[in-house]
Amino acid sequence: MNKRFVALGDLIADCYYKGKEIIRFDGGGSRFNVMANMAELGYQCAILGGRGNDEIGEILVNDLSDIGVDTSNMYILPKRSRSFNLSLVEEKLPDVTYICSKNSPIDGRVTWYENNSEDLNRIKPLIDPDDVIILDEVDSFSRQIISEIGNDLVIDIGNINHLKKLSDEEIVNLKNKFEIIQLNERVATYLIQRFKFNNIQEIYNLLSPQLLVITYGNKGAVFLRKNNTVLKELKNVAKEVDPTGAGDAFLSALTGYYYDCDKDLYDGFEDAAFEQATNLTSRVVQYYGARGHIHHSKSKNNAKKKELKNIS
Repeated sequence: MNKRFVALGDLIADCYYKGKEIIRFDGGGSRFNVMANMAELGYQCAILGGRGNDEIGEILVNDLSDIGVDTSNMYILPKRSRSFNLSLVEEKLPDVTYICSKNSPIDGRVTWYENNSEDLNRIKPLIDPDDVIILDEVDSFSRQIISEIGNDLVIDIGNINHLKKLSDEEIVNLKNKFEIIQLNERVATYLIQRFKFNNIQEIYNLLSPQLLVITYGNKGAVFLRKNNTVLKELKNVAKEVDPTGAGDAFLSALTGYYYDCDKDLYDGFEDAAFEQATNLTSRVVQYYGARGHIHHSKSKNNAKKKELKNIS
């Protein structure tokens, strides 16, 4: 398989706080985490776009390059790096466990990534016709990619924020646009309630990708395709340190296997794909951050501690 998997846009930093003190940061953004995972699995991956004009942006690019992601077509944007704040809360002793919260340690409000500031016209010449493009939202930048680029598209819709901003017609227009769509339980529930559906099969009928996957955390996942629905139960639940990158890991392994099979959804595909996806996911959740397992496997410092100011 000679497919290249690409993510578009400017890089994001996940910034981890204990109280109001930053104790580590790492690369973030679901589509970029998928690139890191897939590169570690041996797939050809590239990021086409920019990064912040600061030390964080430089470190993010270097880390991706070290993993094996092609960053040769990245450029510096005239702004600071985008960031996302996560608070670490001590849960129990003597085994110290942390739960990642999406609440700002500064004001307590839920924080999300800043909007992508990329110009798609600058990136288009860098895209090869056979590239598989990984998306993680239905924001305006992603919808522009969907409407203007005819490549294979894979998307993970992990929150409902941007879906809420779309009209019913705009959501309907997503039909038949994707090879794979991955939703989590919350997004699936939102779509069922919004469109007054009776079951998840109607979500598949609404969006009609080649493959729809709905993940249910440590309970398992449901795979839906034309005339076929497969429920897969997760029987061996890994010890969770940080579930931040679980969905990204699942999509990474699933996407790689789908293209390894030349998009052939053969009988038993779901069994093999689920096994590969959960094997990777079980590794990811045992470390802090969506890429902690990668740093660990490469004998890097799993907790980058840098005294950087004003990055939130």
